[in-house]
Amino acid sequence: ALTSYIKEGGFGILVRKDLMRQVKATTGIDPEDYDITNENHKNMTLSQFETVMRAIKEQTSVTTPVNGKPWDLGRVFATSFGVDTLNWGFDEDGNFVPSQFTENWDKYVDLMYTWSRDGIWESESNTTTDDQRVTNLIAGKCAAYIAYPTAEQLIAVAKRFYAANPTQELMVLAPFASEDESGNVLVDDEGQPVVNGNLKTPRGNFGMVVPYRAKNTEILIQFMNWVYASKDNYELCLYGVKGVDWVEGDPVTYNGVTYETWAYPADKSDEYLINPPYTGKYLFLQNINMSNRICAHYSTVEKKWYTSLYFDYPAFSHTESEGIWIPEAPRSLATQAATVDGEYVDNIRSYAWVGKTNAGKTPTELLAEYVTDIRSSCADYLSYVSQSYKDAQKFFEQKYAD
Repeated sequence: ALTSYIKEGGFGILVRKDLMRQVKATTGIDPEDYDITNENHKNMTLSQFETVMRAIKEQTSVTTPVNGKPWDLGRVFATSFGVDTLNWGFDEDGNFVPSQFTENWDKYVDLMYTWSRDGIWESESNTTTDDQRVTNLIAGKCAAYIAYPTAEQLIAVAKRFYAANPTQELMVLAPFASEDESGNVLVDDEGQPVVNGNLKTPRGNFGMVVPYRAKNTEILIQFMNWVYASKDNYELCLYGVKGVDWVEGDPVTYNGVTYETWAYPADKSDEYLINPPYTGKYLFLQNINMSNRICAHYSTVEKKWYTSLYFDYPAFSHTESEGIWIPEAPRSLATQAATVDGEYVDNIRSYAWVGKTNAGKTPTELLAEYVTDIRSSCADYLSYVSQSYKDAQKFFEQKYAD
């Protein structure tokens, strides 16, 4: 098995700036204060964002302000609660537990439920296609686009949006500032807003597995060795033939750091930006240590989006648990293991996603009952999970003691 080495994070929220400005008289929130390209921009709170989205829904033709899948909410919203929706975490007693047992998970569930119920977020989010979400943004039915919202994705969507709506305006928000129960911004010891950042993706997030009975494993490994033998080889597989499919662009410098760029040949750029000549299909696994160029075709604003989302803010995750694989539960605990996830998914999360109650109870109420019940009925499995994590940590500490 071989793993990738990719950029961490880079997620953001693409927002209709013109619509934010349109409801400013109601919300008292000036979009210029939160535009990521403006010097000394602020970090909006989740409550402020919700206020803006509700005002846009009430006062404009937008039908569903926030467009994105359930896990996209985790990438850019849940982190303001200190919730990691990708990795398991720790409860108040320091036990390693599934995510739904971690602090503030109830706030994340309530966010999904209330936004879906009130039409702030899609009630059919799990079945809507991302292409439909782009269409919604272009057609004026959406005000905030968050579908796998990497900087590259937001830039691509923005280009399509402006091609259809040249007089309208988009902007990207910085990660949210955390707030207390009363909506007041939390501050650190230096008096600065607490900003956790958007969700971090593990650097080894992708991989390639060679089947045990594969007949050409040696040839495959020889090819992979060749790909990573030089930067030229790697970039041939990533971008295509240099001088034909792509050329080196001018370097760009942000915050004192200079980045290499790539571009399509000048006489082909208009054609290739619409219909690329090569898709990178021969690059099986990314490795940013080999090459990490920025697209030279990005505008000044787009380059700022890109560099800010990837390099200017912290990326949030429960890093203590990243890379830890818990062994499969023994047969004696298999029923409990299935119950822990099954009951949460079937009886709580599925209802939160569509904004409905279950037997007259909200998903948040059900979560509280679930946590109490599961801690008792599945105590052996939860203990097994936590002990497995401690054993893994002990192993790593011994193996890498030097």
